[in-house]
Amino acid sequence: MLAWLFLQHGQIAKAAALCEEIHEQEPDNPVAAAILASIHLQNAEPQQALEVLKTAKFPPDMARPVALLEGQALIAQGRQAEAHAKWQKYLTQQHV
Repeated sequence: MLAWLFLQHGQIAKAAALCEEIHEQEPDNPVAAAILASIHLQNAEPQQALEVLKTAKFPPDMARPVALLEGQALIAQGRQAEAHAKWQKYLTQQHV
């Protein structure tokens, strides 16, 4: 995705603008949501990251990156216990 390339090359504003546009048109788009959440985390906006993550429909193969993004957002808000619980839930589900 073009937004990911922008992000990798330090063009955060371009990546954010593109992801926000995609997210507005397709709020359940998992790739746009994950990239946009990552951008929010880089901008110290953990609540916005969590809100974006709630809107998307993530396929099973994206469970790990989503768990990591959620954990980072929760830790940034000082919610370590909740982040730990979510990560444990993710690990438990992977071994079922």
